Amino acid sequence: MHPSHFLRYLPVLTFLLFVAVTSCKKEPLEIGLDLVPPGDTLNIRQTDTATVISYSTLLDSIRTDELSLMYLGSAMDPVFGKTTASLNTQFRLSSTGFSFGTNPEWDSLVVMFTYKSYQGDTNTPLTVRVYELTEDLHLDSAYFSNDIIQHNGIELASKTFIPHPTDSVTVWGDKAMPHLRINLSSLSPVLADKIIHATDDDLSTNDKFLTFFKGLYITVDPVNASGSILYFEPTGSFSKLSMYFSNEENGDSLRYDFPITSECAYFNHFDHNGYFNASPKFQMQVLYGDTSAGTERVYVQSMGGVRTKIILPYIKDLYKEGKVALNEAMLIFTNAEEEDSLLPARLSFVRMDKEGKVGFLTDQLDDEYYFGGYYNKSTNEYQFRITRYLQRLLEGYYDESFDLYLLADNPVSRSISARRVILFGSDPQAPDSNKRIRLRVTYTKL
Repeated sequence: MHPSHFLRYLPVLTFLLFVAVTSCKKEPLEIGLDLVPPGDTLNIRQTDTATVISYSTLLDSIRTDELSLMYLGSAMDPVFGKTTASLNTQFRLSSTGFSFGTNPEWDSLVVMFTYKSYQGDTNTPLTVRVYELTEDLHLDSAYFSNDIIQHNGIELASKTFIPHPTDSVTVWGDKAMPHLRINLSSLSPVLADKIIHATDDDLSTNDKFLTFFKGLYITVDPVNASGSILYFEPTGSFSKLSMYFSNEENGDSLRYDFPITSECAYFNHFDHNGYFNASPKFQMQVLYGDTSAGTERVYVQSMGGVRTKIILPYIKDLYKEGKVALNEAMLIFTNAEEEDSLLPARLSFVRMDKEGKVGFLTDQLDDEYYFGGYYNKSTNEYQFRITRYLQRLLEGYYDESFDLYLLADNPVSRSISARRVILFGSDPQAPDSNKRIRLRVTYTKL
């Protein structure tokens, strides 16, 4: 074709290309229309009046070993009450076959953790206490937020401090990245003496060292107001145990590091103080089983705290007058608080059986943004698209032993934060019923 002829038809070709591309992209409400016979698309209907039953319950525990972050601190919430995060961790040799030399003497033994972030009021003082573990940790074992590992009861450190998660630290006259430092030899010499006198055999391999020194248990005194939960990087450059020492061969100002590596076992323990400090309305629903209170408000809390159960008792009535094809099913939750600094950026919606086994919803296998769960600040909502799950539920595909739960933590990716949310309940008669938990279904009768 002559170039001038091609240019003449270029606008037409561009338009046809645009139509071809845009016609291949389906909008959310169009999903499922391919299941509908031609000519029936005018029969599309929408409803958000399906009965939803909701109430909050305690979450027994969550798995916390080898998470991407470590958590330490204590915080008091006016609704959820008091939460304290403690941690247990191993340390490894930075080099095998190390020796402290002839007649070594310790100067100090310091444990430190690299700050990543935090949640809460860092102007509140925290008091941290450290103990030596007497029970082995195992990298190939699963540990949960309510697990307790034995320690020897000897307090190695008691330090009250104001957290500074974003401020640099001066170490031996030099500026270092933000980290928490705890001197383990100022209160008791027990652990420093033990490590400085380790035999060559104790330091010959990591397996022998972990038998010799099993690790540390680090906890915080519960606060009575405000407080914070600190987030640490377990394998950060300043997450380690450091021995400062001297010997006859090399004099003083010596240091040997025992880092936390990807081969270390560690886990968090979370304590919510039995929710004795929680608000009365919270206690009536979550502690004393008043499920009717879930029509007004429901609660979701991270760190193995509280989950909300969702029941759709009459959803199969959609099939009462014949089968339907679901074009979209959206489950919507609305934040009930003006303050949003404690809200999770994303909630999880899962199937779970009585033993805590988690099952996928089919929609979760699609793009994560398609499935949803992210907080929309402009609407104050969390939305989950569960179209395929409901279609399969209507067709009897799913095991009825699995219930639906809304969680603050993601049990699949095992991501945790120190956040929580209060949501409007499911009462359709409430004055603010437009903010209730609702299931909006768009469907076509077949």
